[in-house]
Amino acid sequence: MLKKLITVTALFVFFLPAFLYGQQQQPPKPASLAELDQFLVETAIRLDLRLRGLPRESNGQMSRVGVGSFTLADELVALSDIWKNGVLDTLTNVQNRTYALRDTASPPNEYLLSGIILEAGNTVRVTTRIIKTADSSLIASWNSDLAKTPFISELLEAADASSSARRDRFETDSQGNPVPVETGGAAISRTIHNGDDRDFFLVRLEEGGMVVAETGGNMDTMMEIYGESGDMITSNDDGGGGENARCVFFAEGGKSYTAMVRGYSSETGSYTFRVSREDIPDLSWEPNDSREQAHPITPGRLRAAFFPAEETDWYALEIPAEGARLIVSTESDSDTWLTLYDSEGQLLAEDDDGGHDNNARISMYLPAGTVYIKANLYGAGSSAAFYTLETRIQFPATRDEWEPDNSASRAKDIETGVPQTRNFSDSDDEDWVKFTVTERGRYTIRARGVSGPELDTFIELFDSEMDSIDEDDDGGERYDSRLSANLAPGVYYIKVSTLDDDPGDDYTLSVSAE
Repeated sequence: MLKKLITVTALFVFFLPAFLYGQQQQPPKPASLAELDQFLVETAIRLDLRLRGLPRESNGQMSRVGVGSFTLADELVALSDIWKNGVLDTLTNVQNRTYALRDTASPPNEYLLSGIILEAGNTVRVTTRIIKTADSSLIASWNSDLAKTPFISELLEAADASSSARRDRFETDSQGNPVPVETGGAAISRTIHNGDDRDFFLVRLEEGGMVVAETGGNMDTMMEIYGESGDMITSNDDGGGGENARCVFFAEGGKSYTAMVRGYSSETGSYTFRVSREDIPDLSWEPNDSREQAHPITPGRLRAAFFPAEETDWYALEIPAEGARLIVSTESDSDTWLTLYDSEGQLLAEDDDGGHDNNARISMYLPAGTVYIKANLYGAGSSAAFYTLETRIQFPATRDEWEPDNSASRAKDIETGVPQTRNFSDSDDEDWVKFTVTERGRYTIRARGVSGPELDTFIELFDSEMDSIDEDDDGGERYDSRLSANLAPGVYYIKVSTLDDDPGDDYTLSVSAE
């Protein structure tokens, strides 16, 4: 495939006979996309060798080469995009290029690579040209001849003018002629050029395992997975990020599977497709599909899977005798849902997107006893998915040594260069401190969680008259707050608060002079 990394040296050696003995008298007769791809590689070699001779810009930067259209009688045909994208993809993967490629003919480009397609009897000729854009002078030109096979004739049909997306270089693929993809390899760029377009990909593992097939980009895609018998195994609409499709399925070693991608509701556009392999987590506790089958867990992280997608996973956890706050959350690329029940099976709480992205999160104070956690995927048509379940038990914070300090009148002193370790008793707690500046200069105030940058702190700085000077939320690392200001001699007040619902971690407050 053209997407694999290609070195100029390897290509030159491969095609050396063609350069020594000239073009064959009989033009090649490509009958498939794979055979045409091979011919396009040869064209790309010639292009690369010629483009390497282009001078650099006066400032030493690489010359920008825009890649334009290849047209037949000033019209775009299916071969136009296949030829352009094939050459572009190959050149993009050439190592140590001395020129910059741009997938557009629009300025700014120092050079333009484009061409014309001609029909002459049983031969199709593609003339490739390199033009200097400043004066439209021709830098290089050569011809590539192909026999007019039925496959090539089909590619000379006009492109679909009703769609802004053009046929990609892998057309025409079908369920009987899918495009092979490498598991764990680079993503393949493709287009859905009209509402009836369907793209097919061949997936094959020598050793069985869990496979993730997913699309990327801004297009709303749908995906279906078929086995060797032609039966559909699974399908998905929006299981990936945004409106992308994502299918997770178990592939048997040595068997072939076909993935079909189309636009949702006849949508057209560009997208990427990739296949990866996932390690199957230890699921020895399965089945845990009901409250009666709930898997006992202790606070921590647990790797699991929804397989099939429709299943629910149940877990049982003990809240200590003194009671505590339970924080339970998921981490997954899919949209998860959490539900919390008491020991009698009564609903306590539920959440869909309270965590990061589409993950779920529940945080609530609970008395002693057993609680049940139910996890499942949200929405119909979801694909099987992996997820991590994290549970934390948080006891009420012990008041730090500076309390009470919940107002400016109760602010405690802090010395420049001497950090203090503090905590928030709850999400409404405020810590006020004051410090004295004796020398004019720039000072930095930082509030950072002791265990890492996950505690979300917020800093506000005031002068002695309690006029606001500045404030900061995430100016440090991740959720740390960090504020720097030029200060004159005087007394200043700092208010530190948190944006977390359950601020269990201690934090370090520091003032430093730069």
